[in-house]
Amino acid sequence: MKATYAAADIAQAMGISKRRVNEMANEGKWPFEKRQGRGGGRVYPYKGLPHDVREKIQAHLLSNPSAVPAVVEREFLPVVQDSRTDLLTNWQREVMTSRMVFVRHIERLEAGGLTRNTVIESLVSAAKSGNLREPLSLHLERAVVGGEDGKSGRKLSKATLYRWVGGYHAGGEIELAPAYAPKPKTFPAWGHDFLAIYQRPSKPSLADAHREFAAGWTGTGPCPNYHAVRRFVCSLSTLAREKGRKTGNAYLGLLPYVRRKTDELWPCDVYTMDGTTFDAEIQHPDHGQPFKPEITLVIDVATRRCVGVSVSLAESAMSTLDALRMACVGAGLPAMVYADRGSGYTNAIWSEMGTGMAARLGYELTHSRARCPQGKGLMERAGKSIWVPAAKRLFSCSHADMDRDAAKKVFKFSRDALKKTGRAALPTWQEFKEVLMAVVREYNARPHSALPKIRIEDGRMRRMSPDQAWADAVNKGWKPDHVTESQRAEMFMPSEKRKVRRGLVQFYGGSYFHKDLEELHGEIVDVRYDMWDVEKVYVYTLAGLRVCVAELDGHAQPYFPKARIDAARDRRQQGQLMRLEAKAQRIAPGAMLTLPEDDGVLVECGDILGRQTPEALTAQADGVIIDVSVQEQPAAEERRPLFQDGMHRYRWLMTHRERCTAQDEEWLANYARTDEYADMAERYEFDGIGYKGQAHVHAAQM
Repeated sequence: MKATYAAADIAQAMGISKRRVNEMANEGKWPFEKRQGRGGGRVYPYKGLPHDVREKIQAHLLSNPSAVPAVVEREFLPVVQDSRTDLLTNWQREVMTSRMVFVRHIERLEAGGLTRNTVIESLVSAAKSGNLREPLSLHLERAVVGGEDGKSGRKLSKATLYRWVGGYHAGGEIELAPAYAPKPKTFPAWGHDFLAIYQRPSKPSLADAHREFAAGWTGTGPCPNYHAVRRFVCSLSTLAREKGRKTGNAYLGLLPYVRRKTDELWPCDVYTMDGTTFDAEIQHPDHGQPFKPEITLVIDVATRRCVGVSVSLAESAMSTLDALRMACVGAGLPAMVYADRGSGYTNAIWSEMGTGMAARLGYELTHSRARCPQGKGLMERAGKSIWVPAAKRLFSCSHADMDRDAAKKVFKFSRDALKKTGRAALPTWQEFKEVLMAVVREYNARPHSALPKIRIEDGRMRRMSPDQAWADAVNKGWKPDHVTESQRAEMFMPSEKRKVRRGLVQFYGGSYFHKDLEELHGEIVDVRYDMWDVEKVYVYTLAGLRVCVAELDGHAQPYFPKARIDAARDRRQQGQLMRLEAKAQRIAPGAMLTLPEDDGVLVECGDILGRQTPEALTAQADGVIIDVSVQEQPAAEERRPLFQDGMHRYRWLMTHRERCTAQDEEWLANYARTDEYADMAERYEFDGIGYKGQAHVHAAQM
């Protein structure tokens, strides 16, 4: 409040004219002072004004807080103490803020010269009449609430305002916050018994769990009704409620996780690998039957780029090795390979000391935690961006998003075609590979949300694509470690240790020989092999020096020289012809045996040893014709392959059952009792090679 007031200020406060104020001043002989400065005039001291005039000035100031002059020096105002407001709830903080508005308003008017009692009385009066000005009117309802629901019915009073101002001066803002005592959560005595029924992996509904709980109720008093049980379950936290109903990965999805940063990585620092069964049926490349291939991907962690792809019939060491080969040859050698604990990565080909791929390529192989796919979230997400879109581009898609009725139609159509033509009406192996590689290229060229932003030509910002992130690293001076041309052929061949005996190494049922192995008799060597070529193996010392290329049955030679065998065959043929002619004479005396003019036909017990020209040889004697039927020489039998695993051996034996020996039949019988066969039984039955028991084995085979 000012010490002196001009006639214009008094006129505004009283709502009269300036002329009338001057007349009242002259009539009442109000004390005045000469106004200093330009213009001169009179100013009237506040203390010398009549009582009724002072009251009207105060009322004007209370109704117009903006008219209160600013106070520069406020040493007389109390110092607000530091208070812990971070422990308050949102409701307490809102009430405290609203009350603080009233306290600040009272302080400001006090600093302007009004008494605290005058200001408080004016606020109470304005609140009762509903004439409280903004912003006080906006905070009134929240400031006087007695509970969190805001329905207390309290009114603003002098005692309340005095308590707020006094509390603020004594303890700061925290004293303006209302007391809050949350309702204590009590755990009922029957809670554990009910949760034992409700928290099961089968996830019974609340109603079913309550019915079972009520049926077995043995406690004192009446059984809690459904609504009491529902209130109890709703009062539990999500973790407490879902414990037992969710286990393993599902429950881990509710817990906090650690996000791995990849900002400091360069390309090829870490490769992550994983495989999955493709969500679409295609034609088997061998027999045209419908099947779902296995896809293995290799992702560079730093750039999220897909650097390796492999497709196979099932996850195995060979399929994962092929994906790694593509990554190392096309992108570069990694420092670390991060994979799960599947059979394709936990085998001797990958981790054998000295001969495994990890030792030969010089990378560190590390595995994720078992049954914890969250640890490989980067790989899982990248895989969904590749193999799911690829499956959805084929009409034979069997993904969970596929319409069930449409999927059934495709299934029936493909099986009908299979019955009629022997091949399913499904995408071919080549079509599947083309679609997969097209999706991989699109993924590598598409902006990735985990990569840094760049400014494009039109000035907008967007994320880098994996290909751009790879190129950016190259531009910054990074260079990959490539595999040389001379190493590509043998570097990625799997290997095993074998002992040399008399120039031979026994490997997967075959004998491989080379003369250079003669000096290594009794020593252990490293045998590397190409899974697609069983005719030869590559022999290395344990120190890594190449010894030779040993060939299958390289030490075998004809039992006798070929010329000697041919001469013996000729003599045997002449003897057979003489016996045949003698037999014809006994049947029809005087009969003659006539041979064809083509000398290229040799007859031996009805078998053609040389080139076959006529369909039969005819012996004629006195009108009697003796037909000697000629049987076709059987084609050279297919060589038994080098079996990769049990499934490969089972499929080959079941499709070549006529060539099975007694040992093969015994192996089939034992294999049919294994867990692997039980897992694949339905697939084998569908392919028509289900095991039905031992077949008859000829004595010649035994």
